Amino acid sequence: MPQQPDSINLAQALLAQLGVRPEDLLAASTAPSVDVPTVAAFCKVIRANETAGMLRTYDLHWRRLCEALGAQAVTNVRTIDLLRQVLDLILARGPLVAAGAPLSLLLPVLLVCDELAELAAAGNAKQQDEARTLLRRITALGRKANVAVLLATQRTTATSIDVTTRSLLTWRVALAHPDDHHGSEAVLGQGRHHAAGLSGTDRGAAYVTAGGPPVLTRVFDLPRTAVPSLAVHGVPLPLHELREWDRVALRELRRA
Repeated sequence: MPQQPDSINLAQALLAQLGVRPEDLLAASTAPSVDVPTVAAFCKVIRANETAGMLRTYDLHWRRLCEALGAQAVTNVRTIDLLRQVLDLILARGPLVAAGAPLSLLLPVLLVCDELAELAAAGNAKQQDEARTLLRRITALGRKANVAVLLATQRTTATSIDVTTRSLLTWRVALAHPDDHHGSEAVLGQGRHHAAGLSGTDRGAAYVTAGGPPVLTRVFDLPRTAVPSLAVHGVPLPLHELREWDRVALRELRRA
């Protein structure tokens, strides 16, 4: 038996983590000219919306992957569920906020979206709208409930960054967008083309705004051992445990 390419072995491991049978991956394509896709290609297929061109290119691989992975692979179901949980937590903290609880009494929550463009593009139109609405409400209401939002994207376009959500962000950082005025505006705001003048080779250079004019800044990637004060001592907790903590905090606040 010929040895399997490393790409197939890696793809098998990837799909095994997702609960997919190896048989779905190894099934031969009916188009002899199409090779078994690499791991990167599979990831792209899984996240992409189904199109006629995609079906022609990947043939049985695409059909079997869709069948094995189900709706979660090509929709925003998991992400939307998480966003709902975060918004529910914010709303549940309303009585604490109304009672004048200091932020130190509310355990901090940090919601990180590592690729905002994927959130804006994943799933069908209804799911995209719900994801944008949930993220916008979380950004608007989260600050008083000690819930912070960190959004990052490599593709800064008008469609990937909701204008209302952008206006709610306290700090905005634009890295180099060489000759891309629209990309710079998408982060810094209308008419602000500052990041378009930065060179792509000038690593660490960025324009930062906190509501005022953008300021040219340089950031550095320092190892934690070099700056001991950067050590993080937080203990991550599931959202449902945070809700229980908040209930205890509210009882203590009312007693005081």
